[in-house]
Amino acid sequence: MGSERNFRSHYYEKVGFRGVEEKKSLDILLGERPIDLARIHNFSLRFPLPGIYRAQVWQLLLGVLPVYTTSTEWVWRERVEQFKESERALTVTKKINSSTDKGVRATIVWLMETNKLKFDLASQLKEPSTENFTAIVNTLHHLVSTPEEVYWISRGLYSLLDSSLADLRPLSDCLTKLLGEEPALSTHLETSGVLRSLQYSQLWARGFAGVFQPCLLARLWDKLLGGSSKVLVYVLASAIFRCRVEVMAAETQEEVINIICNMKEDRQEVVLTQALEQWEMDGCPLVPGHCAVQGVAEGGGQVQVAAGGLESRLSMEIKVV
Repeated sequence: MGSERNFRSHYYEKVGFRGVEEKKSLDILLGERPIDLARIHNFSLRFPLPGIYRAQVWQLLLGVLPVYTTSTEWVWRERVEQFKESERALTVTKKINSSTDKGVRATIVWLMETNKLKFDLASQLKEPSTENFTAIVNTLHHLVSTPEEVYWISRGLYSLLDSSLADLRPLSDCLTKLLGEEPALSTHLETSGVLRSLQYSQLWARGFAGVFQPCLLARLWDKLLGGSSKVLVYVLASAIFRCRVEVMAAETQEEVINIICNMKEDRQEVVLTQALEQWEMDGCPLVPGHCAVQGVAEGGGQVQVAAGGLESRLSMEIKVV
């Protein structure tokens, strides 16, 4: 039955009716009162999100919007007002102005609201963690419609990534195992020291924002927000495999990072597609042993979901009509 569904979905995509079955199922899930986040997580792991619902689903998964839809309008109005008030405060203090880049503007709001804003703002904007947030913001400007949506999704996604990368060992072990499928490539990365020193965390920390085109990156973030940070490892491994000729000629981590960051769009699509296919074939692994996934709670704090709960979602039944 699963193979029949996959064949139908593939056929629909080929003829231009992408996500026909998935959209019907998601309509049902979003119509529940209250919305069952566990089922939404599971749906995001299993199926591509329809574009018209992506921003809404992402905000639900990140805790930006409430599961009780009768409160959605009020909660969102408060979030919009909070963002605008922060912008006004920063304008009065001359931290931003009308000519400030929209990505930088959202980043400075985030720095202020998370109590990270420093006196030397120019230097702070060049720090890796700040640049990662700005990269996420710049990508989301292509995927959602309002500055407020961009800000709140960026804030939740950054927090999710930061929490997921608190312990890199499970991800690093997974990367080593995946690269072991190409002995010559793996040996080159090991002997040259690139694998040990490779700053792959700088790509993971921004969820590959700025590396893949936004329209492609949305497919990856569906799985990431669904609960699998390990999908990031599959994407990196796939990129290294696809660029094996260039990587074999590279001698430093900077060269490998540049190769991955400068892939053309057609290669990006192949890398992402192959990564997601391999990830699905391996059973959609999440991050075993990771304590929690964090998002933005309704009060602006953190909301946590136990990893064990995420693992169990993979066995939940999603009816696709």
